[in-house]
Amino acid sequence: MSLYAFRGFLGFAESGLFPGVMLLLSLWFPFSYRARYNAMFNYAVPISYIFASLISGAILELNGVFGISGWKWLFILEGVPPVILGIVGIFYLTDHPQQASWLSTAQRNWLTGALERDAKATGVVHAEGVLRTITKPMVLLFGLCNFGLFCGLASLFPWLPQIIKSFGLPNSQVGFVTAIPPIAGLIGMIALSRHSDHVGERFYYAATTFVIAAVGFAIAAFSTSPAWIIIGFMVANVGVYGTQAVFWTIPQSYMSRQSAPGAIGLVSTIGSIGGATIPIVIGRAKDASGSFTTGFLVVTGVLLLAAVLVLIARTQLVKE
Repeated sequence: MSLYAFRGFLGFAESGLFPGVMLLLSLWFPFSYRARYNAMFNYAVPISYIFASLISGAILELNGVFGISGWKWLFILEGVPPVILGIVGIFYLTDHPQQASWLSTAQRNWLTGALERDAKATGVVHAEGVLRTITKPMVLLFGLCNFGLFCGLASLFPWLPQIIKSFGLPNSQVGFVTAIPPIAGLIGMIALSRHSDHVGERFYYAATTFVIAAVGFAIAAFSTSPAWIIIGFMVANVGVYGTQAVFWTIPQSYMSRQSAPGAIGLVSTIGSIGGATIPIVIGRAKDASGSFTTGFLVVTGVLLLAAVLVLIARTQLVKE
């Protein structure tokens, strides 16, 4: 029960991190740079999976050192770096370029001017109260799109080691094999985010990356060999992480500064519901059918629906 309680506190504290960072990046980076720097922040996700796959086994071997269980060493050694970085961030990060003493006056003025021009050019949800902002149809559509994205994110890593192990691979190889899809996702995220910035396209691009992710999970759903499972998850990683970088440029860019904090918080909250729900759906489908096919097909359908919703949001944007 104490583990559940502390995990609940962790989730409560963690809930503000991602929307806070997305808001912060929108206050620092002009529209034409936003996808690549969203991607740079999100690199941490596939990189963490890669390192976790490679080092977690070694950390578990510390079981019994100083009388501490191996799984507790995982929490300790993987939890200390974020604590240190959080303390550094309190003293180093600033909310706006105007507050950054490490920028010259000319740099601050240029960056502030570029951000203001972007805000006037793209902002469609204007200075209103939080309740009016979060009930805008477009904001709710963004939230539903993020629900689909989180369903994809929450399905990328937890099941793969179990699937790979079921094919008879020894534990020593499972970690290395499961590190391959996140590497593909990292490469795909870098390439797709930079190309989106280059062409200046967000809505059609996000819809396309949602479809790529759906194709990856569909391949995984019908795979009968480790090779095809890995290929499916590689495609899914590319699509999901590419979407993560590109999609978030939309809520960052198409709301005014006054509206953005509450709206981004709502979009993130709706997404988190998807992340909490889909593992239960996949787990119960696995228990009922004995395979992951049904669960992964559900993820495929949700991602395709999210692709359609992105295009509907674009139509709503044109109307506004």
